[in-house]
Amino acid sequence: MSAGAPEIAVVIPTRGRREARLAAALEALAAQTLERDRFEVLVVRDPDVPAPLAPAPAGLTHRLIEAPVPTGAAAKRNLGWRATGAPLVAFTDDDCRPSPGWLEAVLASADGADVFVQGRTEPDPVERHDHWGLAHSQLIEGPSPWYETCNIAYPRSLLERLEGFDEAFPGLGGEDTDLGLRAERAGARRRYAGEALVWHAVHPQRLGDALRQARQWGDLPLVLARHDEHRAALRYRAFLRESH
Repeated sequence: MSAGAPEIAVVIPTRGRREARLAAALEALAAQTLERDRFEVLVVRDPDVPAPLAPAPAGLTHRLIEAPVPTGAAAKRNLGWRATGAPLVAFTDDDCRPSPGWLEAVLASADGADVFVQGRTEPDPVERHDHWGLAHSQLIEGPSPWYETCNIAYPRSLLERLEGFDEAFPGLGGEDTDLGLRAERAGARRRYAGEALVWHAVHPQRLGDALRQARQWGDLPLVLARHDEHRAALRYRAFLRESH
């Protein structure tokens, strides 16, 4: 770890269309029980976002990184972890609110360069009863076959060894599963930390939202092609993936 580097960095990719939710995520990070000088936050967004980033809460170590060209989530996450000297990198999304003890729980579960940590994710209790009809969120209550980046942390050295997320995955979906499977293939172990809780936004499921979500599954064949040994499990669980 370089001199003065924090113990853990949080990387949040954003497309600039969720400013209010991103502001809530930053407020949640400012409320962490972990001392603020022990972590930093990196928000990575496209260069063509016209709106200024919402001001970070006072005292939160926070950097904005602009991608050189509009790009997908995999490339944004790579820009984020490569910009930090922290030995541990936690990933979440711009529609998530980490619970106050999230980072402390992640650090408590971390164990060297060959262990990565997946936390618990639940639908945001503030929003889960606000929507009638179809809605979408995330529910992760144990080790998931998808290795979702809404709540996962990797040693930076492991990310370097694996060369980060595969940017051949163009959109949202697939790159997180691919990285988790490659990490385990390389000998790393995943540790589930139920105390590392993140609340995921509850999104109304309109037709356009359903179509976008369906397009994300378009990356599933690429994951299956690269990880044939997991083909049966991933194809089966694709129809059982927990979302609320």
